[in-house]
Amino acid sequence: MAKFKDTFEKGSMFASELAVNYGASIPVVKIRDSADQGDGTDVGPRILASNIKLGIRFTTFQVLNQSDARPWQFGQIFKSDGRFRIIVFAGNFKDEKQWKWLQGFERSLAKPDSVIRRFAPSAKPIDSVIESLVYHSVPRQEVKLLELHEMFHPFDEKRGWVNVKVFVDDVSYHQGHREAYKNHGVDRESSCMVIGRPD
Repeated sequence: MAKFKDTFEKGSMFASELAVNYGASIPVVKIRDSADQGDGTDVGPRILASNIKLGIRFTTFQVLNQSDARPWQFGQIFKSDGRFRIIVFAGNFKDEKQWKWLQGFERSLAKPDSVIRRFAPSAKPIDSVIESLVYHSVPRQEVKLLELHEMFHPFDEKRGWVNVKVFVDDVSYHQGHREAYKNHGVDRESSCMVIGRPD
């Protein structure tokens, strides 16, 4: 009976469009035998975002907007508009190692041949196909938005300065601390990336 219940629940998630079981591929590495992966990719036990599951709706937790301290449910940011999202869990980028990693990543996104620029139509905003978001764990008041690369606060002729791309896992003035990093299973001190596309 337990096996039936488990199968039924998984089937219900798929039928209600809450889950998709993606096959192993270059962007999808599953934790299992490397021979099953098909390309020899090391699929060892290291998971950088242990509570973010492939093919399942991104669980939302409260974060703060870096520029105005407004609390958001992180899932509110993912409009189902066909764009891919690169979510950069930048961790504690006040740490020198993390800062160097983040600066290198920012420079790679800013290059003319970067994946973001390559797919963005020339007449559209840079984030029209692939949007990058930063999600960090440094106390909000210790960070100035302009410390980060313009990719994360771009200027758009129609929208002006876009200040809704940098978020922090910190205490809200009125709604407390929801420990988003902990709930996503991400180390607050280090970094990782998650790529998604809300359907």
